Amino acid sequence: MDKNTFLKIYFPNGSFHGLRYTSSTTVAELIRIVLKGRLSSYELFYHLSFALRVIYVGKEHQIANLRISSSSEKANLTDKWLHSNMTMEKVQRIYGPIEELKFDLRLRYFPQSIDALSYDKPTFGYFYEQLRIDYMRLKSEHVSVNEAIELGSLEIRKLFKDLNPTALDKKVNVDYLEKELGLKRFFPQSVIDSHKPKVLRKAIKACLKKYEGLAEEECVKRFC
Repeated sequence: MDKNTFLKIYFPNGSFHGLRYTSSTTVAELIRIVLKGRLSSYELFYHLSFALRVIYVGKEHQIANLRISSSSEKANLTDKWLHSNMTMEKVQRIYGPIEELKFDLRLRYFPQSIDALSYDKPTFGYFYEQLRIDYMRLKSEHVSVNEAIELGSLEIRKLFKDLNPTALDKKVNVDYLEKELGLKRFFPQSVIDSHKPKVLRKAIKACLKKYEGLAEEECVKRFC
């Protein structure tokens, strides 16, 4: 009988789902367990769009037996996608001990339109969070100032979806966002540093005015 072992699978926001596995457990089975435990009790329409990405976090960055494109050369493991049929025994044989690996659950495959994805609400929500977090961590410094302000304003509109335009206009200001939530939640540091609070407030309010009638789902679609 296989020995049960504990594994953490991480989400884009840094939280994780812990589960037990055996050497014969496949990547597809791990994904199914996590989706059922954290996203939905029923099978998601786009469940096959999810994949596991493994990142090496151990002290040694060289993986001796890793083969890429039939090459026998050693390679640095930064992040690799795991095939759904791969067993955990094979994962450890190729990539090393579990304690030296980090497993990320990612939405990897997408339908042709965002509208199609929106019919699967849990998957749509996961995609949005993944995209938003990736944007803030990796891409936000590479977009124009106007784009960054618009994207941040869409997130504010989504967050305060229950407020009517008048209440939103009174409640949302730079001082409040900075004190209660932190501007860095919505805008790149470069935008914050390059704008005086009064100028940034005016730009945010102009964008919020443009999006004042937008429903939460439409905010997400425009962001994506």
